[in-house]
Amino acid sequence: KSPIDAEKFGIGMVHQHFMLTPTLNLIENIAIAKTNALQGKKARSDLRLDVLALMERTGLEVPLGAKIETLSVGEQQRAEILRALMSGSNYLILDEPTANLAPSEVAVLLPQIRLIAKRDNIGVVIITHHLDEVLDVADEIVVLRDGNYVGKASPSKTTTEDLARMMVGHNVKAHQHEMSSNYGDTNLIE
Repeated sequence: KSPIDAEKFGIGMVHQHFMLTPTLNLIENIAIAKTNALQGKKARSDLRLDVLALMERTGLEVPLGAKIETLSVGEQQRAEILRALMSGSNYLILDEPTANLAPSEVAVLLPQIRLIAKRDNIGVVIITHHLDEVLDVADEIVVLRDGNYVGKASPSKTTTEDLARMMVGHNVKAHQHEMSSNYGDTNLIE
């Protein structure tokens, strides 16, 4: 019914448009979500140690003292994921996690997410239109159209064209198109 209910059930959401408070650092952003986190220096110190341990375990690194607004987009994405994991999430929903990342950042982030899912036994749902990334990272693909279940696909037994057809309901041609931006190749559907 609400984000609070989702958190109670161990569901963490990382939105495409970041939700962290830009004028605070990562520790302060995590503390906002943890009701007892800022009760004295000992609690802040413990929280900092917990975040450092999580960063080491996941490979998701963020400068802890830096305000969120000073971080790169990739660092902000990692901070969002770390905050969700710090809330005790057993399931992560990542909405377009690579939409604003450079290809080099995507190449690092997706394997880290896959490692977290396998090692920490966390269910990860990635909502994306980047079909090549879906095929690279997913164990199972579920396609929804207009909020309705269309079907499942195995990444090893499907193509971007198959997925595009499932997504729009008719044959389409998915192809690589060079975007005139700093983000490199992006999958488009004709």
